[in-house]
Amino acid sequence: MRGKFFFIVGAVISLFVFIGIWLCNPPLDAFSTIFHGSENKQIVIPIGNKGISEIKNIEVVINGNNKPDDAKILNILNIHHALEAFSLSSDVEDGEVKELEEFHLPIGTAINKRLDPDNNDTISYGLKVSSKFPVNEVTIKYRYFGIQYSENLLFN
Repeated sequence: MRGKFFFIVGAVISLFVFIGIWLCNPPLDAFSTIFHGSENKQIVIPIGNKGISEIKNIEVVINGNNKPDDAKILNILNIHHALEAFSLSSDVEDGEVKELEEFHLPIGTAINKRLDPDNNDTISYGLKVSSKFPVNEVTIKYRYFGIQYSENLLFN
């Protein structure tokens, strides 16, 4: 009887530790801009998914709680394509630009895993954010296993 009690207590504690570690280690892999336009009005942020499930319902706000003029997901093959990202328009070939509402960030796209050892400037996905005003802060809100997460990035 006593052994069963300690087993249950141990299992409950282990479960809480696992959930705590999981919640404190968000799956979105994002860091400061790779490129920014004049006066930081347009930026490209490399993003990836280091989790075990797709990231869904991505939403972007800038400078506190303002909606950007435009926010899209880019399939960036390498750093040279990221340079072209600033001139992308709505007539780009299918597969290169995706709307946030339609996009689920697939697993296995963590930035450090996607770096090509032969060419250290390879990136899978980028978040392109455009605004009439300078972008000093980007907050990326998303869902992972039904839990709402938020990633805040600051820019100079």
